[in-house]
Amino acid sequence: MASKKLHFQLTVDGGVMTAMTDCWERFLPGGEPVLNSTVWRGFEARSCGITNLSCPPRSIDDVGPIQVNIEVTYRSPDHVSFVGRTKYIGWNAEVLDRRQDGTLLDGFGQPLAEGQPPVYLQFRMYKDIEFNDLDFGELQTSDLVDEVSHLSEGDVMKELKNGSFKCAVHSTFVASRRHRPPAKIILSSMETGRCHDGCGTEIRNINNKSEHLQQLVTDALLELMCDFIEGRVSISTASNGSATFVQLSSSLVDCAPNEDGLDSIFDILHLETPRDFLDDLARRLKSLYMIDVSVVDGEKGGLLIRHEN
Repeated sequence: MASKKLHFQLTVDGGVMTAMTDCWERFLPGGEPVLNSTVWRGFEARSCGITNLSCPPRSIDDVGPIQVNIEVTYRSPDHVSFVGRTKYIGWNAEVLDRRQDGTLLDGFGQPLAEGQPPVYLQFRMYKDIEFNDLDFGELQTSDLVDEVSHLSEGDVMKELKNGSFKCAVHSTFVASRRHRPPAKIILSSMETGRCHDGCGTEIRNINNKSEHLQQLVTDALLELMCDFIEGRVSISTASNGSATFVQLSSSLVDCAPNEDGLDSIFDILHLETPRDFLDDLARRLKSLYMIDVSVVDGEKGGLLIRHEN
């Protein structure tokens, strides 16, 4: 049960925006990991996924060649991992077979007989492409991914004694989530609720005929921002390392026109919320989190967030 991460570096011409857009289209089509459709570098088919693309910080106006870092993750067919609460065997999702009301099923749509073990169904979640046709650049590192280690209580106490020791009832330990799907709030005639689209985006739908629609929208935006700050979801942002511009205007979309064959309406934040909504939202967030928040005005506005000094 093995997993390995391979890191490549590819030199791409055309500047940051052009190079990264081209790489995203080639290596992460649709914004989702893709697997190798055939044997690649000795790894069996559908065992390797392109899991990350990045480049060092550069000026957006820089048009020189850039170094793009490409991460490929290998998983053996029996490797167990989790994305959020979903279990994966290799690259296939394994889901407990049960109805929405919690009734366990036998894999064929029938209630599970008493005394029988739960049935798990496997699903292919990712598409595959021909890796051998892609130029990944130069291989930089190839490292085994650590599995879960086990320690004795004595080992733990010995490690803790190496630094300044502290016990606390009210702890401050915080860790970033590995999986934080993109999220959007959608207005449509569909029933209010949540789902995921084909690219993994979490859709938070609000029925556009709901009573007190404006209140529902403002509540949803506050919850979205809290989930973003706490690392549960992703929102479109621009950052320079010390400040992050959260493009909240892009997180609310009116999809009702789609039902008449028309395009969705974007940048409707200022139309669907009270005039002072962003000011109130900034105050709420500052009261909840140790951050400084400024309002970014305009149709494509949002919030500028900084950590408190």
